[in-house]
Amino acid sequence: MKNGPILEGIPAMKNLDLGEVFWGVPPFNFILSLNVSNAYTNLDTLHYYDWNYPQNGAEHWMKKIPGPFESGVLDTVWNCIYMNSPTYGKDPLMNVSYFINDYQTNKKEITFPLVDLCSDELYEAVIKID
Repeated sequence: MKNGPILEGIPAMKNLDLGEVFWGVPPFNFILSLNVSNAYTNLDTLHYYDWNYPQNGAEHWMKKIPGPFESGVLDTVWNCIYMNSPTYGKDPLMNVSYFINDYQTNKKEITFPLVDLCSDELYEAVIKID
């Protein structure tokens, strides 16, 4: 017996307490920060997705920060909904991609867990520039 896409990963024919179940993914908020060890030069540019762009999802607009880089808050993102659907037994994760200068050779990603999707918690994503 298969559970279908909504209940995928939940064992069939078991009596489980699933707690609160939500259709879709609740929005969450996060701060995007920069932790700099290597400031690079004025010839370098950090590129990252603008998660506050009204159509956040597959077609993001990129934000660009010119070097040299400094540690600090880059952005505060409100009501973000772009992520994979939660899976039973696994903490939902958020991935934030970025690159310096060239996407092909320098693309990196940071991941942070979303431990309580139904709170007003402000999560933190930190890009480390070494």
